[in-house]
Amino acid sequence: MNFLIILLCSMLIALAICMAVRSQMKTAQIATTASDYIPKGGFKLTAQSDEFLYMTTSRKKIEKDSSSTNQKDSSSSNDDKNNSSNRRSSSKRK
Repeated sequence: MNFLIILLCSMLIALAICMAVRSQMKTAQIATTASDYIPKGGFKLTAQSDEFLYMTTSRKKIEKDSSSTNQKDSSSSNDDKNNSSNRRSSSKRK
């Protein structure tokens, strides 16, 4: 029985403290736009710097559409094929 009385009294004290704190928070208002956070006189920017926490690098191959480039690429790929077949035949000789 004493435990219930102590529990009830502590809950009433906690409720009174929460209500007192809540009543002091009524000065806060909801801001709907970013300009609501800027003082009416404006603000003065004294320093400017960028600080990055992470760095992401993306790479994309740029393909060329010119026909002369395609002819060079095809001839170089044929050379590569010839070189690789020469390597195979030389490895067989050893």
